[in-house]
Amino acid sequence: MSPKRPEFPKDRTSYYHKHFFRDLQKEVAATARECEMYGDLCKGQEYDFREPITHKTLHKVPFIPTQFFKVSLEQYYQLLRVPSERIVTYHISSSTSADPSVIGRTASDVEQIKENWLTAWRKFLNLENTDYCLNFAPGHTAMKAVARRSGAEVRDRRLYVDFINAIMDPYSSVEYTVKFRFWKTVAQLFKFRIKAVAEICKKSVLKMLKRRKETESLTLGGNPLLMNHLLTTQFKGEEYPLGKYGWVGTGGGGWDGVKAQIKMEPLPKPELMETIQRIFHIPTEHFRDNYTFTETPSAFLAHWSKKHKDFVMHVPPTSMIVVRHPKTLEPLKPGAEGLLEVLTPYGVQGAACTAVLVDDIIKYLGDNKSKCPECGHEGATFIIKGRQKGAPGRSCSSILSWME
Repeated sequence: MSPKRPEFPKDRTSYYHKHFFRDLQKEVAATARECEMYGDLCKGQEYDFREPITHKTLHKVPFIPTQFFKVSLEQYYQLLRVPSERIVTYHISSSTSADPSVIGRTASDVEQIKENWLTAWRKFLNLENTDYCLNFAPGHTAMKAVARRSGAEVRDRRLYVDFINAIMDPYSSVEYTVKFRFWKTVAQLFKFRIKAVAEICKKSVLKMLKRRKETESLTLGGNPLLMNHLLTTQFKGEEYPLGKYGWVGTGGGGWDGVKAQIKMEPLPKPELMETIQRIFHIPTEHFRDNYTFTETPSAFLAHWSKKHKDFVMHVPPTSMIVVRHPKTLEPLKPGAEGLLEVLTPYGVQGAACTAVLVDDIIKYLGDNKSKCPECGHEGATFIIKGRQKGAPGRSCSSILSWME
């Protein structure tokens, strides 16, 4: 049985809807005062801080591309808004290019991020009633080892995905299915290799399925590539019906076949859904996908859309988006495909992350004033199409060697 859950944060959706533009205007001005680099950017663009920020003027807010936070540029300290003594942790992005982003965060940022994810999971992923979670990812010890090898010369560093995983841990009984294998790692050392060895463990999945009672809920979470690999290679012909008590919450990307040093064939999303339905009998209405990137505190959750045959991402009330042309960076209207920019005044006290342009290409479905026609969620919606051509990967840089 899952442990007693801590209290969930209060739903502040109405506050964010009412005060978003006011708070964003204050935060943009404060960021420019406190971060010289962002202040110079605003000055160079002749940004008028007195002009009210509205739906029509949102695109004028100066943004910072995610590349500015990369370790190789050595500018992450310059992007801080507060003295380094006030930074309680540095979140490290995943990066196959071995060039992660580094984001300094204050105590208030950490609390805001926790609120963002718990609110999203409570609404979209039934977290309030989740008893068990199988997370297809390495555990915290392995993740900490990856963070130590990130190349960032900062204290209290932690992979952002590891931090997000830890937020969910107290709310259900969690089993991380990727296991560190000590003796196989020792064998690698004798071959003068420095990679740790990890395996996706079927036994841990079966153990949790055995523990679960018939009416207790179970969520399959984590990386879709790892999930699909285990299910298709080691669960052939097996069925463990969960029905309405089963949920799916994939996250971390990897649909294109690349995740950390894992390189597989691209994974069509319907293919994974069919595999999970065959084994666990989970209805499509219970399929979710999680999305974020380290430079923003925002938590995006998606439901499966039969119309689009894809996951439709929902922008939370703490954020708004602008979609820009990949070459001209001009703002685009719904229906177009372009680069995603996320703006938020909440959880950005540590670094200049109020407006960040990421290298992900999205299909822009509904703007910030719209409602999802399928579920009624207020706010912008989009579908992730992939990464901008030529952009560096942002999956987990790793010291793990995967074994089949």
